[in-house]
Amino acid sequence: MIAPVNSVSSGPKSQPSAIKAAQDFEALLLANLLRGMQQAFSAVPGESSDAGSDNLRDLATQSLASALAASGGMGIARLIIAKLPESSNLLTPIGSETRTALKP
Repeated sequence: MIAPVNSVSSGPKSQPSAIKAAQDFEALLLANLLRGMQQAFSAVPGESSDAGSDNLRDLATQSLASALAASGGMGIARLIIAKLPESSNLLTPIGSETRTALKP
């Protein structure tokens, strides 16, 4: 099993906002993958589905994808966090950095 992102990362890279963004991105990818698989394999020829069941199935797919990503998923979030540079502005919350004017 792949270790969750927050247990692998350490130092400045392990800011909660970066970890959350990486996990959300992986959950989005997993949800699209699972949704496609669910649509391909759950349809029974000649049988119609209720509108409510489609919504429920979609919520279940999103929940499963989020749970998979939070528990390590396919390792995409862990790779994203590992590749972020330590001094990356992506890890700094918006508005907290000091802006300097461009010099000619």
